[in-house]
Amino acid sequence: MVMSHRTDDRRRALLASATEALADFPAAILVGARQTGKSTLAAQLVDAGTLRANVTLDDDIALAAASNDPQAFVSGLEHGTAIDEVQRAPDLLRAAKRVIDRDRRPGRFLITGSANILSLPKTTESLAGRAALLQLEGFSLAELEERAAPTDLPDLLLGTVPWPRVIEQLRTLCSPLPPEAQQQTIFFGGFPEVALRQSTRFHDSWFRAYTTMYVERDARQLARIPDTVAFTTVFRLIASASGQLANMTQLGIDARIDQRTAAAYVRLLELTFQVDRLEPWFANVRKRLVKTPRLYLRDSGHLCHLLGIDSPGAIARHPARNALYETWIYGELRKLLGLGGRAELTFFRMHPQGEIDFLLQRGTALAAIDVCARTSVTADEFAGIQALRNLLGPRVRGIVLYGGDEVVAFGDGLAAVPFGVLGGVRPGSSRRRQRATQLKS
Repeated sequence: MVMSHRTDDRRRALLASATEALADFPAAILVGARQTGKSTLAAQLVDAGTLRANVTLDDDIALAAASNDPQAFVSGLEHGTAIDEVQRAPDLLRAAKRVIDRDRRPGRFLITGSANILSLPKTTESLAGRAALLQLEGFSLAELEERAAPTDLPDLLLGTVPWPRVIEQLRTLCSPLPPEAQQQTIFFGGFPEVALRQSTRFHDSWFRAYTTMYVERDARQLARIPDTVAFTTVFRLIASASGQLANMTQLGIDARIDQRTAAAYVRLLELTFQVDRLEPWFANVRKRLVKTPRLYLRDSGHLCHLLGIDSPGAIARHPARNALYETWIYGELRKLLGLGGRAELTFFRMHPQGEIDFLLQRGTALAAIDVCARTSVTADEFAGIQALRNLLGPRVRGIVLYGGDEVVAFGDGLAAVPFGVLGGVRPGSSRRRQRATQLKS
């Protein structure tokens, strides 16, 4: 499939959720990393008639007016206005609350931000009960294929449908995704401009500029970083260990800063959606809060850039190949659950049996997911899942997501499933997936 260079052609999976939120609530808060398409989504809502106007605080005049008198600024906006990059003037949330309390009709504001504005120290208003909270990420594999997201996948794994029928359903969900296409998807990631252009040269220049602008502008605006070199070092160190347990002491030693500063830098990276924290699973929820989480870079394309990978083909030879695949799959699962999968995503670590990459939980139902970058799977790949089943019983179903092209049952409740299951629902025309293998450079 040849991808368009335009980002505004693509209907985002979150568009329907945003439309519903604005029909139900006076406001919707849309957050996500810079350049994931929040402004484009707002423009699409204006084009559809859901919103009427769009104002951005990246504009210096608008920012000055909003900062000088937030109440007057918000009061002067017409019903159905998108306010973009609100983290630059967090007092607008308090002003928006007053306006909403005078007129609680749905669809008053769409408020967007490139940081988790509800967690910022300067934010004193959450709009609780007045706003829906949405998070926009980069393109998922299904969005790149312009297919419906496989939202049935969590239900299949966590439900009670007999396993032979689950296997049948998984086969209908799978679309072809050969190794070359897997590597392209990982390398270009989900940021719309990079993912749609598919140019190795543009990939390098775009991410180089993005990283510099993020550190020098966004991060500095949100926190007084005394040493941007150390902050950038922390960012790169996390990239080099994406998917590993967070160790603030070692991170501080490697970056030559104290542990407290390292933790503050990690928190800032989380607030700005560059890094994500995945908590471990324990039956006792309180125990999860004090155990060590994993840290993942949120975009696999950005991870490739920070690791110095200069082409999709280089992924197959890179020492971090497994981490790259795991980071990519984590992002796909996170995006899928963000569309309403109604399941919690964690990981499981046990000694001496090892780890399970991901666990889905809904109530008492659990599904284990391991990732294998190879094109074939043996029974050994299920050792960790089997150990968890021995501990908790056969109610735990498990799959190994792998680089092959067939769904293979490995016993009741166990299966090897191709990565293509995340590529969206296969159209009725049985159109086979086409991936460009000649990259523009």
